[in-house]
Order: sequence, then structure tokens, then C-alpha cells
Amino acid sequence: MKPTKTSNPTVQPKFDVPLLAWPASRLGEAIRALAQRSGLAPRPVQPPSFGARREGDVDSVGDIDTWIPSTARYLGIEAKSVSCRYPELRKLLLGSGPSLVRLPGEAEPRFILILRASSRDAHLLANDLTTCAVSLEAIGDALTHEMVTPVK
Repeated sequence: MKPTKTSNPTVQPKFDVPLLAWPASRLGEAIRALAQRSGLAPRPVQPPSFGARREGDVDSVGDIDTWIPSTARYLGIEAKSVSCRYPELRKLLLGSGPSLVRLPGEAEPRFILILRASSRDAHLLANDLTTCAVSLEAIGDALTHEMVTPVK
């Protein structure tokens, strides 16, 4: 099911990672798009790309946990790092929009962009700039699938 640009998106029963997740390489664009779609007013500048070498850099890509708030400040907005325990996840998701949420995994970091959430679903900004609603259960499963293993 393809998300649409409507104000009343269809609820997606499954979490479509290729469509919904933003790769770290597009994180600057993602932060700016999330700010704009959330009604914030980011500076009208091109955000840096994560991993792009800046003058004076000697090492590798750098730390994404410091890059995100730095890029947010560059855009004139604020970003705070937040974490929670598994039982608190639903409550955090309910009050988290707008937010950038890192998905688990060992490959290139990937993120979902939450515009707002209700008691049943969250409205996400997909990597093609469309919006769609995904159930909180599906988002919770995507965030915790590596931690939760079925008992056999």
C-alpha cells in the first residue's frame, strides 16, 4: 500500500522499512523535512549530509549522536536525545511528535520521522515525502523485534 499526501492517511498494518525509513545518508534532508512539515521554521539553508567530510575533519564519519543536535542547531531548531525502557515505549511514542526515531540494526543507521501520534497510530513522514499512518503496535514491533524473542 503506497502512502499518500492526503491529510487523512491510510493506516498501514505493517511497517514498510524501505519506504518509511530514512537512511543516515539523507538525515540532514530528513531533519529539515520533519521540521517543515511539523510547522517549525528551519533556516532556509541546505543541511549538511551525515558522513560528508568537513574542512578540518581527519577521521571517519563522526558520531551520529552529536551530529543530529548540531545539524538541528544549524537549521535553527532543537533536537534532544531521549531513551526509554521497553514498558515505556508506547507512552514515549504517543508524546513524541515531531521526532526522529532510530531503528535498531547493525547496518547503516535508519530513522523514522514521526509527525504526530494518536492512541492507535502515528503519522510518519516517508522517505518519498508522503505521509502515512502506521499503527503504534507496528512501530513498537519494528523498534523492539531484536529484543523480543518468542518463547519456544
